[in-house]
Amino acid sequence: MDTAPLHIVALGDSLTEGFGVAPGDAYPYVLQQMLEDDGIACRLINLGVSGDTCRGVLARLDTIPGWSPDLVILEIGVNDILMGRWPERIQADLGAIVQHLVSWRIPVALAGMQMPPLGDPETETAFAAIYPAVAQAFRIPLIADFTAPLWAVPNRVQYDGLHPNAEGYRAICAHIRPAVIGVIRRLPSSSRKDPRDKKD
Repeated sequence: MDTAPLHIVALGDSLTEGFGVAPGDAYPYVLQQMLEDDGIACRLINLGVSGDTCRGVLARLDTIPGWSPDLVILEIGVNDILMGRWPERIQADLGAIVQHLVSWRIPVALAGMQMPPLGDPETETAFAAIYPAVAQAFRIPLIADFTAPLWAVPNRVQYDGLHPNAEGYRAICAHIRPAVIGVIRRLPSSSRKDPRDKKD
């Protein structure tokens, strides 16, 4: 059986890059370790850029096929909303990103994002609704409530109150781990990538 590692591109902003923590504490590295503990041979490629926006991802999207990804985990949009962009425009740009990836036949899973709790419930609700809408429109998997573990208990964010610390990243990865495994098992040829998934 072919056990070539699954190539997973983690595409996003500072939450993907790992702003303020050691490289080994950023979510792509932590998630890779968790998946390997589950018997899934994989390599997570960290393509997070601090400060990036949907438009920034669109501008560098042409580099993604060169990584030959089996899966892209897309995490983006928080900087857009914090900069005051309308949710409708964010949704349109996010849809454009997904449309490109789908047109290149690159499987993509969308991380469902939430605004930090800044006291604007109406905007928070409108922003959170973007992600299930895009996932449904393009029929792609949604990794729901990606950052929810950060606010579930104290002391999981850095001094700025926005970015995860090492404990926060571990909590995020533990939270999304089952969803990511589910996505991997539904990928084309996932049986050769996941040695635990034995099919007749």
